Amino acid sequence: MPASEGIDLDLVPGRVLALVGESGSGKSVTALGSLGLLPPTARVSGSAVLAHGGNGEEVELVGAPRAVLDDTRGRLVGTIFQEPATALDPLLTIGAQITEAIRAHRSDKGHKRESRSQLRGRVRELLTRVGLPDVERIAASYPHQLSGGQQQRACIALALACDPPVIVGDEPTTALDVTVQAGILELLRSLTGDGMAVLLITHDMGVVADIADDVAVMRRGRIVERGEVDRIFSHPSHPYTRELLDSVPRLDALREAPAGTGSDQEVGRPNDAVVEVTDLDVVYKARGRRPVHAVRGVTLAISAGEILGLVGESGSGKSTIAGTLTGMVPVTSGSVRVDGIEVAGASRRELLPVRRQTGVVYQNPASALNPRRTIGASIAEPLLLHAEMTSAQRRARVRELLEQVRLPVSMAERYPHEMSGGQRQRVAIARALALQPRLVIADEPTSALDVSVQAVVLDLLVSLQADLGFACLFVSHDLAVVEQIAARTIVLSQGRVVEEGPTVQVLANPRQEYTRRLVAAVPVPDPKVQRARRAALVG
Repeated sequence: MPASEGIDLDLVPGRVLALVGESGSGKSVTALGSLGLLPPTARVSGSAVLAHGGNGEEVELVGAPRAVLDDTRGRLVGTIFQEPATALDPLLTIGAQITEAIRAHRSDKGHKRESRSQLRGRVRELLTRVGLPDVERIAASYPHQLSGGQQQRACIALALACDPPVIVGDEPTTALDVTVQAGILELLRSLTGDGMAVLLITHDMGVVADIADDVAVMRRGRIVERGEVDRIFSHPSHPYTRELLDSVPRLDALREAPAGTGSDQEVGRPNDAVVEVTDLDVVYKARGRRPVHAVRGVTLAISAGEILGLVGESGSGKSTIAGTLTGMVPVTSGSVRVDGIEVAGASRRELLPVRRQTGVVYQNPASALNPRRTIGASIAEPLLLHAEMTSAQRRARVRELLEQVRLPVSMAERYPHEMSGGQRQRVAIARALALQPRLVIADEPTSALDVSVQAVVLDLLVSLQADLGFACLFVSHDLAVVEQIAARTIVLSQGRVVEEGPTVQVLANPRQEYTRRLVAAVPVPDPKVQRARRAALVG
């Protein structure tokens, strides 16, 4: 069965074409196939013509020699991949990777060779352009030393390194918090103003409403509807398009809550606390570099049966706090107790019960799953290590988990690279729930999921929590998702708690300017509303 079939798309200078659809619908395959980036087992037919230069020169990419593709990719077409952790080279610093891209495409192309100082200046310029702070530190950092959002912004800087006339963005804002996302979307809009053509692959209809000029909707490898963005949102003609739009979580409904909503709800430390964090400090130290104070004096608690939302900008300390709960991130000072066990300073043996009772859904499923193990083996791994089960019982449990996350049982025989990003994320969720844990740490668990599957996964987490009564730390930059699932929300900024309370109160009537800025940056899935908001901000 073809992954995509009969696809006709036109990228126009100065316009953004959004390619939307469910996970596995063929969006990424279509883009990667046109650039010759699919594995040798894939057969690509048809035509993908790139016109560039003032002389009307055209380059046929389908079936082109390797030398032509190598020259085109990066210099004429910049690509922002979906999973930055796997797109970046773990052995090179961010600055070295951007420098390498510039040198590869500017040598022997009529460009004067740039000096080291000029290249360093260009790297700083690109990192600043995508909204990264402390660019000297970022340039000298390796990918694993950055947060997911910082990695994604580095990938965007890499794609822009040679000022290509075409940008292909495969979920380019997936790992970004709302304020940085707004800055990246503004950057892409400015690039189209300079005549760049952008193909935006996304499942975020708020992002589509904010930036797209034209929309093409894919389902099961085919385009079922296309048109200008206003028409698609206001008068969708295909039932599948209407289904996608109806599945979008809308924070704008929360903004319309009457003043004082939730303000009379008291916020106290929960009873039956599974997690108790007190005065937590985490400082990262590296030889030859100044210490980074990632978390400062954080106190929080999560009770059994509760979902606590943890939000904030990229690099605010969200994932660091989550890492301390499993002992993966060392605690500098303070107390971290999980199910009555002190994690701070605990030995590996003392941490074993905590890790057995904790399920973790990581932000990047591609890097969390072993590429050499089948999906079934990956899900069964915690059962093999921690549960006394026969082989038949493990297989039955794997089948049950796959069904719970809405994946066919046949997926158990596949490998991670044979699945879409959203499908891999659902596998990661199934594995985290395998042992029916007391605590689930969900670090951006829906960031790779399209809106319809996202709704299913959120409903699944809620229903499983009702059955099992586990506590859940839900880390996310998607405020609309947090509003849907979390009873309480904590807002972080630069490692500190700046606001805490019932979710409705925090998001509908925030007390702090920082929280108000976060809420205001969330794109609304309505193109006309988004244009009015942008105009008001400019005014």
